[in-house]
Amino acid sequence: MKRAVRKILLLVCIVVLIFSAFKLYSYWSENRESQKLNDEIAASFVVEDESSQIPITVDFAQLKQECGDVVGWLYCEGTVINYPVVQAEDNNYYLRRMLDGSYNANGTLFMDCRNDPNMGSLNTIIYGHHMRSGAMFAVLDKFSEQEFYEEHPVMWFLTEQRAYRLDLIATFVTPSDSESYKVFDTPEELAAYLPQALGKSKFATNADTGSVTQIMTLSTCAYEYDKARTVVIAGVTPVEYKNGAVN
Repeated sequence: MKRAVRKILLLVCIVVLIFSAFKLYSYWSENRESQKLNDEIAASFVVEDESSQIPITVDFAQLKQECGDVVGWLYCEGTVINYPVVQAEDNNYYLRRMLDGSYNANGTLFMDCRNDPNMGSLNTIIYGHHMRSGAMFAVLDKFSEQEFYEEHPVMWFLTEQRAYRLDLIATFVTPSDSESYKVFDTPEELAAYLPQALGKSKFATNADTGSVTQIMTLSTCAYEYDKARTVVIAGVTPVEYKNGAVN
């Protein structure tokens, strides 16, 4: 009897080990596939431009032939954030899909389906996974450190028509249904929200918050409590450009 029990336990352990190994292989395989595709896309459609106020240019005409859902490109110098941003009819489609539509746990950065894809919203929200590999929006956690913020105080969001300078003004952990996820109907609503956001921030911003009339909220999962989210908020300033040149 004991011998039979030992055999069953051994078999169970072997099955668990095989399953765990398979899950681990799948995780790292998907990470490699996601990184490879993103690297290829960046290499094919993005050019760094040190001579311009805007640090990169993006060939949106060609990029949109690869994926018609692309609405912009998010870039933060010195970090892994150098990704296309898409928008679908809902906020689920790109949670587990890459730009080419194939399944991948890394997903793709995506704009909230409620937002104006032409950056007409008072609060444009972009979601990305908090990957253990450090990919996608995992780096948002680091903005809770003042030194990291001061090294990376600005991001850029490029669209086919314009570039937007994103001056970071706050970061904090918040529930997934908090006011941070409101698109805001009026400038007055946004103005009332901003002091609350600044008061909760884990870094002290160097940006001029008094002139902020439009924001972008970058969101990823946090683990302090159930349905917690880390948000990084930026003031948005449009910059006219044509073929990467500032007008």
